[in-house]
Amino acid sequence: MILEYVLREPASVCLAITHTGIQGVALPSQHVIEESVSEYRNEILQGRRGSEIARKLYDLLLAPVARLDEKRGSPSFPTACCICFRSIR
Repeated sequence: MILEYVLREPASVCLAITHTGIQGVALPSQHVIEESVSEYRNEILQGRRGSEIARKLYDLLLAPVARLDEKRGSPSFPTACCICFRSIR
């Protein structure tokens, strides 16, 4: 599975690409995602673990995609994925 993130206002989208097709998943706005990424980056740069913020990012960016697998009947989230970030301005 390849995940491509298109960040934009007022909502972003993740394109989940598999060998059988492509599905779009609605995500929060570009501002919300970028703010969370910035918070996480600052935590890490200050030598902190950033665990709480990491969980927030997971919930924003990966949990919605994991729910796609649940709907298809797959047992779990894919064990490997490529995450590409692209911002449309």
